[in-house]
Order: sequence, then C-alpha cells, then structure tokens
Amino acid sequence: MIRLYSEKPEFGGYMAFDTVTGSLTTLAEEEFRALEKQTPPNHRFYGSSDTHTAFFRRAYFQITRRCNLLCDHCFIKADASQGDLDTQVVLDIARYLGEMGMMEARLSGGEPTLHRDFIKIAETFKENHVYVSVGTNGLWSPQVLEYFKAQRHMWLVVSIEGSEKTHDGIRPRSYRAIINNLEALREANPDIRLRINTVLCRKNVHDIEHMAKLTKHFDAESVVLIPLRAQVRTRSYLDNMLSGREFRDAILQMAEYKEKYGINFSTTVKHYAREHIVMDKLFTKTSSCAAGREGTNIDFDAARQKLILYGCSYCPASDPLAPPALRTPFIAGETPYDDIEGIGRIWEDEASWAIFRDLSHKADDCRSCPHFPGRCEGSCPTLNFDASALDLSADVAAQLKEQLRSNGEWYCYRDLDM
Repeated sequence: MIRLYSEKPEFGGYMAFDTVTGSLTTLAEEEFRALEKQTPPNHRFYGSSDTHTAFFRRAYFQITRRCNLLCDHCFIKADASQGDLDTQVVLDIARYLGEMGMMEARLSGGEPTLHRDFIKIAETFKENHVYVSVGTNGLWSPQVLEYFKAQRHMWLVVSIEGSEKTHDGIRPRSYRAIINNLEALREANPDIRLRINTVLCRKNVHDIEHMAKLTKHFDAESVVLIPLRAQVRTRSYLDNMLSGREFRDAILQMAEYKEKYGINFSTTVKHYAREHIVMDKLFTKTSSCAAGREGTNIDFDAARQKLILYGCSYCPASDPLAPPALRTPFIAGETPYDDIEGIGRIWEDEASWAIFRDLSHKADDCRSCPHFPGRCEGSCPTLNFDASALDLSADVAAQLKEQLRSNGEWYCYRDLDM
C-alpha cells in the first residue's frame, strides 16, 4: 500500500511511503500531484507546521515492561516482574495510528516479544497499513522465531554489545542464544531486514571490529553505535561512559571498518562522520533530532490506566523510578486507555513538546555554531543536563532550560578540533 505525505521542506516535502517494505521516497511536486489523483483520500496526509510533522512517523511503542534480562545500562528499568499493556488497548492504538497515517511502529519494551499477544499485535499493525519494526534483545521463543522466519519485510533491531565474552559481561549469558537465533533466522529468511544496536561504552569500545564482522556475517543493513546515556539502572555503570574524544575515535575507527568489511553503520551522534554513516529512512533530523518533531515514544502506566507520550527513550520520562519533578518536564502528555484519540491531541499541543521542538532550548554555543543546523543537530536534551544540580522543589522546567542553554553538546566535534 502506497501512502502520500505533503510536509514542509524541512520534513521532506512531497513523499510516498510503501507500508509493506517501509520505503519512503521523496517526490517532485508534479509526481505527487499525479499520484494524488490515484490515491484514496484516507491514504493522503498533509502537514503545515514548522516544528513537527502532521503526525509522528514512527512511534517507539513500549507494549510491555517485562524483560528476560536485567541489564545494568537499562534506561527503562525493565524486569521480569513487570507487566504488559492490555492487548485490546494496543489493538485500538494500532487502528488509530493507521488511520492517522503513522508510518512505522517500533514495538519495544522491555522485551516486546514477551508480550502474550505479540504476534497478534504485529499483524494488527500490518493490517492497518503501519510498517512494523521490533526493538529486541534477540532472545526469542520458538514460536516467535518461526513467526520472524515467515516475515519477508519486517525490520528487526537486535541488541548485541560485542564478542561473546564482552556481550555476556553486559547482557549476561545471552550471546550464544542470540547468535543461534540469528543464524536460524537468516538461513530460513534472507530477506528480513536486520540492524544491530550497540550501546558503546568503555566495556566494549575495544570490540567494535567484532560488531563490524557480525554486521557483515548476518548481512545486516547497518550497525548503530549508541552512546551510553545517564538513565541507567545501576548508577555505577556510568563510570563506563566514554568521553567525547573516546567516542569520536570509536566512530572514526568504525568508518575504517565500514570500508574494510563493506558494511553500513550509523550513530545517534552523527556529526563525527556524517559522510560515512547511513541515514535514518524516515527521520530528516535537519535542525534538531526527531524526538517530538518526527517521532515519539508511547508508554503506559498500568496502575493509572494511562498512556504516556514523550519524545525520547533516553530521557527521564522513560524511567518510572525517576523523581516525578524530574520526569514531568519531559512528558508531553497522558491520555486514558479509553481515549486513544488523546494521542493526536497531545501531538498537536505545541507547548508540551518545548524541550524537543523549541530550538531556543539548544545550547547557546550550538545555536551560534556555523555547523548548526546542517552538519550537526545541536545539543541533545538527554545528554547535556545535570540532574544532580537541579532543585526538585523549585521550577524544574525553568532550571532545565537554563542548563540546556548553558551546557554545550557532550560530544561536540568542534570542541575536539574536528
């Protein structure tokens, strides 16, 4: 199914999206107008905002908080004792998001494949013309593995942290099971899309060549190097966070492995090697990251029967154990389970997304930099604030804005004489 989108130039202008393959194509206006005549009205979507797309293109949708691992660097604090989002609520959301023209559902968690109705959920999104991707740790039941074997176009984003010894030191006793699953999957299904995610830190920075080799071996479309963020389960794990220079050196090293092994790679801090990395297929990320502008997180609070929207998985909003005063400024809004359309109202509430949409929240150094916007998206609100310096009894939002304006990008290549 082809769907048409007309947005402001920053967000791609005229586009056609294939809901089966997940491919987004930029069109000339005359091409768009010709296709417009052939496309049913319910598959045409138009935007007009300078700060965000008409509706979010991708939702990182936490359908469960259960997980079969207990990783120190988990920013969601998932574990086996937590619960699933009610299946009927998920199915209602799938239908609504399809009607609103959302392009991709990234099923997430916890470990999304643990949801008791994971397969039914994935199929319902597909039936409603929403492309399905899965953020997964790769530990699958036999039933889920067989399901993936039959999916020609689904996109699996699998977390692997290095070689067996390195990975198992971060995600205990899981490497061999993940590799066995991927071997079985690739043998049965050479067409399914694979991506490898690696949270880069001092524990695994020496192992990035192994990640390049795995990317080649499994014919993954890319490997993504993600810097360790502050929202970890175990605070002492932050001692493993790379300095800006260490992260830069790792990215430039991966650029060499890209050429050596003929692979693609990316990073969420792309300005170090923008000419080398593969870009996101849905997000333009022109003057800022996509959080709250082109994409969102959909989370849930089972006790209060509420859906929660926020811009980024790495911000305090994703952590239910974070102090409410710290978490609240990053939450765009909540809506009851029985008011699914509240998701759309939240997306349109400009003030609720200020941290992500209002570019005055960017660091002063970034906004005056000749590389912003363009080569660099500017400072990241999940990286350049200091929670320990906030007075949680006062106006936290105001303090955050002051901090974000004052603190430059943690991984600024300009500061590293790039």
